[in-house]
Amino acid sequence: MQFYLIRHGQTDWNIGRRIQGETDVPLNARGRLQAEAAGRAMREVPVDAIYSSDLSRALETARAVSRLHDGGPLPVTPLREFEEVSFGEWEGMSLDEVREKWPELFARWKQNATAVTPPGGETPDEVRERVSRGFQKIGADWEKTPFSSAVITAHGAVLEYIFDWLLRNASEHREIIVENASISRISYDYATEEGRILELNRVDHLGELRGKKLV
Repeated sequence: MQFYLIRHGQTDWNIGRRIQGETDVPLNARGRLQAEAAGRAMREVPVDAIYSSDLSRALETARAVSRLHDGGPLPVTPLREFEEVSFGEWEGMSLDEVREKWPELFARWKQNATAVTPPGGETPDEVRERVSRGFQKIGADWEKTPFSSAVITAHGAVLEYIFDWLLRNASEHREIIVENASISRISYDYATEEGRILELNRVDHLGELRGKKLV
């Protein structure tokens, strides 16, 4: 099965480099345009279903993909399992503030985010376990009505964990960073529980929406 992993569009907290976590920050104007661009990029891609984090910034991105798809609107299933990582005391803080207050922990987090527990936040094992539950739910849907591909819209940090979980049986690992409204593509075999990255952080569909603040 193939999955298209899409990070949500931009929010004001992204611009301010503030950690969002479970805080339900909506898309800003630029983020809505980015979601539309992702939807247009996926318009003709054979997709059977869309799964999304239940936070509004991911859901709005998912609904843009659904609405614009040639076979759509496609069903969008919100899953708590793909919600952003809970960052505990870090949520709402800027990266500079976190670096200043927790310099050693922040340095370790920047080196390998999937190996660090933010103060009061989720542990790496907790995040991996819920990501696994999310894929089990998709697998249960597939067993009822088989399909070949699906979209998952989620968040930067939890997407790192999704890649980490999917590639847990691989011999090599690497840091995964994806941009707002980027599209990545992976294959996953439910029989062998092995995943493979086919395309990572595609952003050509964003054009001038990438990396510049919308006025």
